[in-house]
Amino acid sequence: MDDENSKTEQAPDSGATEAKTATPFWKQLGPGLITAAVVIGPGSITIASKVGAKMGPDLVWALVLAGVFMMLFTSMAARIGVLNEVSALTLMTRHYGRWLAVACGALSFTVAAAFQSCNYFDCARAL
Repeated sequence: MDDENSKTEQAPDSGATEAKTATPFWKQLGPGLITAAVVIGPGSITIASKVGAKMGPDLVWALVLAGVFMMLFTSMAARIGVLNEVSALTLMTRHYGRWLAVACGALSFTVAAAFQSCNYFDCARAL
């Protein structure tokens, strides 16, 4: 009889725990939604449309390859972020020295700035 009481007592508790830990779908997306919005910007769509109209399906292999690399790098960055309490640049500083972290940070900034400026200028030219 004690077993039956303990089973009935455990069921409501586990259901209440599941209800408390459930988060809305939009909160589960997290920074992935922002990353997707940055990667798939107006310039990317403009360039992809122009190249697709000019080249046809000849460069579909490049799209597949780029998608695979994007998933691989995003997955790798997410794993590094989850497993460590500090940023990737802090880890580089600890293991390889500050010079490499500064160089990678500067290069990352330059690449991101160039990417966004190309998006802007390509959209402005397309209009």
